[in-house]
Amino acid sequence: MGRKGGLIFVPRNTRHAFRVDSDTAVFLNGYTPAGLELAVIGNAMVAPTRTRPPKDATPPPNLSPEHHRRYGMDNTPGATPLAPDIQQGEPS
Repeated sequence: MGRKGGLIFVPRNTRHAFRVDSDTAVFLNGYTPAGLELAVIGNAMVAPTRTRPPKDATPPPNLSPEHHRRYGMDNTPGATPLAPDIQQGEPS
């Protein structure tokens, strides 16, 4: 879990996901090597206003297998990292 001023490093080939449980959190998400941000840009939509989306906003669609290949990602089979039955901080 991230804390104010903290850094989270996710090694390559590690199954992971992101969830923000704060109304005020601001974070910077970077990728090395660069390239995955193109997937974010390619699947983004223009925001109608410069405000945070409402809590009930529709999440973006899942990327297709073609998108995974195009952007060097692999959708690893298994439990979703954000599944409610996984306790934070404990390995699954």
